[in-house]
Amino acid sequence: MAIIACLHAARSNIAVFEEALNALEFEDVELLHRVESQWLDQAVEASEVTPEIAEHVRQAIEELCQHADAVIVTCTTLGVVAWDARQFSKPVLRIDATLAKAASRYHGSVLVLCTAQSTLESTTHLFAAFVTGDRLAVELIPEPGHTLMTATLKPTTVRLPTIFSSVLSVRWAVSCWLRLRWPGQKNISTVRWPF
Repeated sequence: MAIIACLHAARSNIAVFEEALNALEFEDVELLHRVESQWLDQAVEASEVTPEIAEHVRQAIEELCQHADAVIVTCTTLGVVAWDARQFSKPVLRIDATLAKAASRYHGSVLVLCTAQSTLESTTHLFAAFVTGDRLAVELIPEPGHTLMTATLKPTTVRLPTIFSSVLSVRWAVSCWLRLRWPGQKNISTVRWPF
């Protein structure tokens, strides 16, 4: 059985990732969750991931690597620590990397909306690595709590990008696990879209 660890900054992400795993119908995969909301709170307060926060996140990721086959950092702000995943003993993915990769396949303009100042720089850096030229715009949503809570947005509108990136992230982690389990196989694919 493959174990995929998820490092969350919000407890509510646990249900989203469990839902994503259920949608994929992978019976041999189990998710291991760890929630560290205090690091996100500190990063938001400092408007950046400080070296101290980064070190705590690195340690948490490495601890999760000891118990899992792959790790997904589900917080965009804290995900900056996993920019160079080669520093870890197992495959590690930033959740926003799955969205950036998917966005790179789109030929039109791409608008990325951030809800926290602490994530603006790292999100811009990440998406710019995938979406080239003037097709990319990254913006901060003013008063995100108010904007996301207005009646004009349906809950599914807000949750779809999270569910989409969760499904892509779980698929990536399963793919990594399969490649590690059967290293000689070149055509391993987990492409099965539940929607």
